[in-house]
Amino acid sequence: AARRPQAVGGRAATSGAVPVAARSVVPVPAGATKAVQVAMEQQGDPYRWAASGPNSFDCSGLVMFAYAATGRSLPHSSRSLRAMTQRISEEELQPGDLVFGGSPVHHVGIYIGGGQMVHAPHSGDVVKVSGIYKTSKPVSFGRL
Repeated sequence: AARRPQAVGGRAATSGAVPVAARSVVPVPAGATKAVQVAMEQQGDPYRWAASGPNSFDCSGLVMFAYAATGRSLPHSSRSLRAMTQRISEEELQPGDLVFGGSPVHHVGIYIGGGQMVHAPHSGDVVKVSGIYKTSKPVSFGRL
């Protein structure tokens, strides 16, 4: 729940702090919350190269599947996804933003908050939540 300003001398007082989300100049994409929810629902599904659901995924296939639930059509390629995003800093990350790994980029996950992302890591693994730095380095961030 939002904190209400406390009355001080008959006037409302606020801290003057700027919310983190207000610092970003790139708006959070419509449907980002739904995309996170859909991706999280796939936890435990197996990784399979070139798969985009509904029962197995590769990394970009998971992103494609999650955002398709919001009505957005995305490419099935981590490099293509990175090319179409606005670069943002780690401090600007919001749920629904994309986390990229590798140089050149070869991995992508969906940021869920708290320094975590949901992703399909590699063969032999499943869709799961990991820290954003558990992927291939270097890591970069983008907003659709």
